[in-house]
Amino acid sequence: MAEPTCQVNDLPRPIAALIRIDPERGCWLYGRGNPIPTHYGVITVDGRQRQAHRVVYELLVGPIPDGLVLDHVRARGCQGYRCVWPGHLEPVTLAENARRNTRLARTGQMRAPVTEPPQVTPGRGWRPMEMTGLDALAEIFSSI
Repeated sequence: MAEPTCQVNDLPRPIAALIRIDPERGCWLYGRGNPIPTHYGVITVDGRQRQAHRVVYELLVGPIPDGLVLDHVRARGCQGYRCVWPGHLEPVTLAENARRNTRLARTGQMRAPVTEPPQVTPGRGWRPMEMTGLDALAEIFSSI
């Protein structure tokens, strides 16, 4: 894939103002202050929260094809999660995304998958995860 020629300034000003470029890896890191590095950035669109990397990709590249998710391609130097640069993102199937991330976890290049559901605080905008595995993941992604 050729590197996109888009620039941060091609984005709407409120979004562009929250992006910092990592000079070492080229990641466009989205978020205020020092966000939790293992969480995706969030942008509110029409009153609905959406993952920032998906919004930026759609604004600069176009729609994400049906049935695909965006993979943060670590082979291109991506740090993942907070990166919204289209040059580090690739539309892939959910199965391919999981395969890539499982391989990286096995080689120690990223944190191993969490086997226990996270502890959540009721009333903070999150609901406890009662399902595990791909069923839970599919439900989470279908609501985004």
